[in-house]
Amino acid sequence: MRCHRLLSGVLALLPLSVAQSCWRNTTCSGPTDSAFSGPWEKNIFAPSSRTLNPEKLFLITQPDKTEDYTPFALHGNGSLVVYDFGKEVGGIVSVNFSSTGSGTLGVAFTEAKNYIGEWSDSSNGGFKGPDGALYGNFTEAGSHYYVMPDKSLRGGFRYLTLFLITSDNSTIHIEDVSLEIGFQPTWSNLKAYQGYFHSNDDLLNKIWYTGAYTLQTNEVPTDTGRQIPAMAEGWANNCTLGPGNTIIVDGAKRDRAVWPGDMGIAVPSAFVSLGDLDSVKNALQVMYDTQNNSTGAFDESGPPLSQKDSDTYHMWTMVGTYNYMLYTNDSDFLEQNWEGYQKAMDYIYGKVTYPSGLLNVTGTRDWARWQQGYNNSEAQMIPSLYHTLNTGAELATWAGNSGDLSSTWTSRAEKLRQAINEYCWDESYGAFKDNATDTTLHPQDANSMALLFGVVDADRAASISERLTDNWTPIGAVAPELPENISPFISSFEIQGHLTVGQPQRALELIRRSWGWYYNNANGTQSTVIEGYLQNGTFGYRGNRGYYYDTAYVSHSHGWSSGPTSALTNYIVGITVTSPLGATWRIAPQFVDLQSAEGGFTTSLGKFQAGWSKTDKGYTLDFSVPHGTQGNLTLPFVGTAKPSIKIDGTEITRGVEYANATATVTVSGGGTIVTFNPLQCPPNAILPHPSNQGTSNHVSIIIRSAHFHRIPILQTTSISNPTKSTNTTYTNKMPPIPPSLRAARAQWRTCAQNLHASTNPKTRLYSTTRTLRSTTSTTASNPLRSAARAPRSREQDLARSKRSMYISATGMIVCAIGMYGVIKADVFGLEQTTTTTTTTDGVEVENTTTTSGSTKLDGPSTGFPTKPTLTHIQSSSGNPDQVETGTSSIPHFPAVIHLPKWLESEDNTPASATDLPVQSNGKESDGEEYHLLGLGIRTVSFLNFQVYVVGLYVAKEDLAELQSRLVRTAVHPPGEGTESVIDNEVGATAATSLVSMEREKLRELLLDAEKGEQAWDMLLKKDGLRTAFRVVPTRNTDFLHLRDGWVRGITGRAQRYNKVEGGGKGEFEGEEFGQAMGEFKGLFGGGQRKSVPKGQVLVLARGKKGQLDVLVQGGGDGKDTLPDRYLGRVKDERVSRLVWLNYLAGKNVSSEGARRSVVDGIMGVVERPVGTV
Repeated sequence: MRCHRLLSGVLALLPLSVAQSCWRNTTCSGPTDSAFSGPWEKNIFAPSSRTLNPEKLFLITQPDKTEDYTPFALHGNGSLVVYDFGKEVGGIVSVNFSSTGSGTLGVAFTEAKNYIGEWSDSSNGGFKGPDGALYGNFTEAGSHYYVMPDKSLRGGFRYLTLFLITSDNSTIHIEDVSLEIGFQPTWSNLKAYQGYFHSNDDLLNKIWYTGAYTLQTNEVPTDTGRQIPAMAEGWANNCTLGPGNTIIVDGAKRDRAVWPGDMGIAVPSAFVSLGDLDSVKNALQVMYDTQNNSTGAFDESGPPLSQKDSDTYHMWTMVGTYNYMLYTNDSDFLEQNWEGYQKAMDYIYGKVTYPSGLLNVTGTRDWARWQQGYNNSEAQMIPSLYHTLNTGAELATWAGNSGDLSSTWTSRAEKLRQAINEYCWDESYGAFKDNATDTTLHPQDANSMALLFGVVDADRAASISERLTDNWTPIGAVAPELPENISPFISSFEIQGHLTVGQPQRALELIRRSWGWYYNNANGTQSTVIEGYLQNGTFGYRGNRGYYYDTAYVSHSHGWSSGPTSALTNYIVGITVTSPLGATWRIAPQFVDLQSAEGGFTTSLGKFQAGWSKTDKGYTLDFSVPHGTQGNLTLPFVGTAKPSIKIDGTEITRGVEYANATATVTVSGGGTIVTFNPLQCPPNAILPHPSNQGTSNHVSIIIRSAHFHRIPILQTTSISNPTKSTNTTYTNKMPPIPPSLRAARAQWRTCAQNLHASTNPKTRLYSTTRTLRSTTSTTASNPLRSAARAPRSREQDLARSKRSMYISATGMIVCAIGMYGVIKADVFGLEQTTTTTTTTDGVEVENTTTTSGSTKLDGPSTGFPTKPTLTHIQSSSGNPDQVETGTSSIPHFPAVIHLPKWLESEDNTPASATDLPVQSNGKESDGEEYHLLGLGIRTVSFLNFQVYVVGLYVAKEDLAELQSRLVRTAVHPPGEGTESVIDNEVGATAATSLVSMEREKLRELLLDAEKGEQAWDMLLKKDGLRTAFRVVPTRNTDFLHLRDGWVRGITGRAQRYNKVEGGGKGEFEGEEFGQAMGEFKGLFGGGQRKSVPKGQVLVLARGKKGQLDVLVQGGGDGKDTLPDRYLGRVKDERVSRLVWLNYLAGKNVSSEGARRSVVDGIMGVVERPVGTV
């Protein structure tokens, strides 16, 4: 998608034209009036005009001392003022001001109070620091007008900082600051909401409207997408996002792109609040427009970002198609895209594997969870295949002419549901595991959506709902799949899950804890919902998961967190549509601790509205729906006797079905009064709620007990127009909030305020170092300026020189000693050893006494591949990428090598010491592909003289096997009865990726002196894993030195193992092992000294059955060339295993640094799902 070059900001004598009622040249197509008028409209955060001024201003030195917006003067260089709009806003800022001289006006933005200053918060995605500021120069005294460049539209902010840069002590008088709102571009009346919610709990009311307003800020002009690739500095929002004039994106500030997964929460909330579905249609259409026509795969995100390889977000596009059709019945849209939808279904269902019948996730990108892939439980049912199949079956019936698709997809969904419950359920814990392995991770996302989408029976649902509360903190639910992080996106599914299975008290408590905490957070926007935050109460969401610890990057207006908006309407008021446009609907209120609640929304059929209010002896329900519709009304009752039912004053005696403490009757469209007056109904009773009901044409309704009749309190006007819904007139006011509820709310707010006081970071201040800034300032004290560095004294310089001379002299002495030591050193010995020869079973065996070795293998010590220490150099010659080794003698190793395919042959190997035929080098057709896992430089003496570079490679086809073994070892480490763990067959209980905590435990295990040795031995001992060490000397040597070093390491380790085993014959005793050692020595030329020049490559390859093959290759220039000489084979796997263990395991390894390099490489393997490495 293209990005646009737009006019830059200008300074002029007069302002530009006044903002239009809709955004720029956009055609106004939105509603002009709200659909429901009432006292709830005071909660709407949207401004009444597209052009507005700040509400308050304050100085950065006194952020708690605000003043009403008024003209303000900045005096001298570095002076600034902060304007507070009182809520999240976004668009184009303009400033009218006058000056006494020349200078520069700086303009900076932030959503959260934490990042107020001259540099803005972060949004461009480059992760190179704050976005910076915009600047407007003025060259003379007089009146000026500044307007931002259109391309620099700031999508989301609450605080605006204006500051002055001047070299002549100028003063500027800021006369007017205004903002042209850049969101909801097709609406002339930004308050014209088509839905509403109101209850006696003001906090819930505010939360509902923060979600609605967030979605409003996320509906943006289609030519204001964030620029991709990310800018090195600054920001630009000038890229095309999709068709039409308006489109829904993930966040106001960033990413400003279409994300179908986010829409899974955002769209239902937008439907019940704003009613704007044009933005949704355009977002879905761009996903179909960019669909892969050959495979049917959808991108993970819309252009210009256009990220790919996400199975879950692929399915969210499909679920989004269902939601859009449910709300609009846009048959033209469905017909246009139905073929693409079917391709998408074929693509994703083609990943189901048997015999398990589970989805094998290979597109592993997802919402931010640490692991995804293989048989991940979230992807199975949630959002995903199970729900996708069920909603697809509904779509097929709506599409018409779809044959048996509906029944086929329904049948597949049921089979998948059974497989999920069979393989992913953890009976001992009472919730779903993260995947079909022995993992102990029980994720929030999978379990929440299992409730919401009806994957489990009532008993398991009750267990999951309770177990989810294990993750709760005072400020929200921590997601175990993203440790330490609280995700309102995933918590949105959790609250709906609790409501679906009749646990409304848990849902409201979580809403008040999480969303209430952010709404009351003085550092937030207090008008929108945040993308995520940490359990310690800071805004550092995803700091270690892609956001590089940039807390200013987090979005404070993110539609995926708006779940309470739809939940309160659909489950607390209880009104929702169940077929396109609401031709059928359901009303199923849940009361909890509330005294009253009401809400409504619209479709093209008309208005849907419901409200209930408790009375002293019961409650009264009033609802109004369009004529000609039919609904399923479900109400709980609490009396012991069967209630009687009256609708609009008429008692109903026939066609009533009682079940699960509910009654079911048929109700058609129109205005309806329902009165329920049971004998027992405590004011704060939490009424039971039945399991999620189907979309039948019945109405389940509880009216009154058998002993008491009463005239309804709420009245409904008569139906005058059968094609439109009726308006409801209320003759009573909402009941007052009871003291108990006020006290409860006060506790929640007090909790949030206390947490805020103890956890909010201090305001971040930046110093500005621009060339335009003068070194002098007329201000007495400017906290934005950093102090100058004090000069060093002459005495300090002299002391520093003397210290350098002393260090140099010491170094010369040390070098002389070191050179003498190198002459005496065994440069290839793993350990300093003394060797004697004894006879065991008639075979000579070298017995080695080992002392602490001085030889070590140094290499990259941290972060492969997440924090890369193996720096890849892209090749332009067709050879594989090269990796820097850290030494100039052998500067590069190939990232990929190829070894002859006949190495796995039993009979077709060449004779020992044979020159191999010339073959085309580095081609997969000529050899088996191996990938570099880690490398290091072998050094000797304390001066670290370099000897050779060694790298460990793994066969590409065996990477999944290596990962599987590693993960199962992490789940069941040595000492926990795990001898059979590595022998588990790959299948429904095979390994998948590890989360961060599990990876760290695995790292500790592999580096442990004792347990690590057991783990490595167990990993290597089983057949089926091909690895190879590539050794390249950095100086001339010979085979005998190489051989003797390996032999001493093997025999010393074998002797130690035999002693540990104790009693009877050890594993490394006996004639066969002695013969194998003789074969190993013979590979290197017996007693003849054959040279190995600097740069020659020696490869030790361990095959699937543990056999050791040794090959030689000409040059060590970092290129991947097939070996040209074969030295021979040792079939006994014990020899190669001991060679490998000398590099990888135990207390005395060649070098701790080198071992850590390999272990870091392993961390990169286990953090990715099986099948994707």
